[in-house]
Amino acid sequence: MFNPLTGKVFAQVPDCSKVELDQALLLRDQHADELMNIPGAVGTGIGLDDHHEIAIQVYVRKLTSEVIGAAPAWIDNTRVVVVETGDFFARQMSDRQSA
Repeated sequence: MFNPLTGKVFAQVPDCSKVELDQALLLRDQHADELMNIPGAVGTGIGLDDHHEIAIQVYVRKLTSEVIGAAPAWIDNTRVVVVETGDFFARQMSDRQSA
């Protein structure tokens, strides 16, 4: 499995329970407006931090000091990680991809 935060590949899925994952999803959803108000935010997700722990991810166009200052480090007991992605663009699926 590839961790885009560290650029490293690890062999096993990290140990986390469905409860931990569900909690992170719930927190992300409850705080969606706050997270999307971070300057340059283009999306949110759930992923791993650099310790291979469940984290809320905020995807931003460009990682700046303003972005870092606006993003919470934690929401409750879940780390928030900001990831520079650039813009997201929707692509039309070809007939081959949809099959």
